[in-house]
Amino acid sequence: MEWYSVARPEGESVGREFFGMTFPRYRPVLSQLGCAEEFVAFGLYRNGSGGKTAIGLILGSVSGSEPQTGELLSVYVDPKHRFQGLAKKLLTEFETHMRGVGGGDVRAVYTTGTSTWRFLESLLTTQGWSRPIVRMYLFEASIERLMQAEWMRWFEHLPAGYSIVGWDALAPGQRRKLSERISNSTDTVSQDVIPFLHEAEGMDKAPPVRELNLACLFQGEVVGWHFAHLINDSTVRFSCSYVFPEARTHVPMLALWARSFAKMGSHWRRVKWGVYPRHTAMVEFNQRFMFPYVDAETVSKSIQKKL
Repeated sequence: MEWYSVARPEGESVGREFFGMTFPRYRPVLSQLGCAEEFVAFGLYRNGSGGKTAIGLILGSVSGSEPQTGELLSVYVDPKHRFQGLAKKLLTEFETHMRGVGGGDVRAVYTTGTSTWRFLESLLTTQGWSRPIVRMYLFEASIERLMQAEWMRWFEHLPAGYSIVGWDALAPGQRRKLSERISNSTDTVSQDVIPFLHEAEGMDKAPPVRELNLACLFQGEVVGWHFAHLINDSTVRFSCSYVFPEARTHVPMLALWARSFAKMGSHWRRVKWGVYPRHTAMVEFNQRFMFPYVDAETVSKSIQKKL
């Protein structure tokens, strides 16, 4: 006779038992369960005469603020045991735990284009989660194709007074003046494109690609920037790009991208980037210049539930 149970994973074997049941970026978390209050996990076990075997995992995080917010990071059930309501069982345990620690709501972010995203979306929506909303459009292209674009040659020579330099070449005074402009300017620079938040490692701990991090100058003042992060040995992500409005007619953001593509050369073969729907200028830029070269397109969605 076999039966299933859900329990908090514990012991030295946790990392080994559940290693393949979450995304690579979260696997180091498994060894911290029980030590780091930020993370919470429930394991799914098959029990029988031969003992118990780990066949599923739900992993989440808990904010330290009040009321606490839970984030569902991943949920997995072994393919041989799916379609038996076991993922629902894991989700129920996670939600119950969040209520117990005073959680106000739970949320999740996921991406289309995987083999399981529709199952996840169906699981959450049938359990009372909100209707998913589009968080970001995600794109991918090969450098080989991008280098064939006609606009790659448009910015070989910049207008008088303008130059593009490496971000790390900026002097302290230039950085300070840019910081003051962002703080005091009426140009409302969105929080997600503030350069100083992107010059080091990314939110996902991806390392910066410093040779692709650029600054656009006009008469020595920073009027634009571009940052990239390493995804793997062959792929780079363009994480943040911005040009102040008064400079866009002279050196549009495309000039920074073209310079970065040229620098990638043979070192990296592919590039990824994302576009928030609320950034209408970026959406227009993407449709006008990048769509003909895109070979993979997915969508990042967010979903939540009030507890």
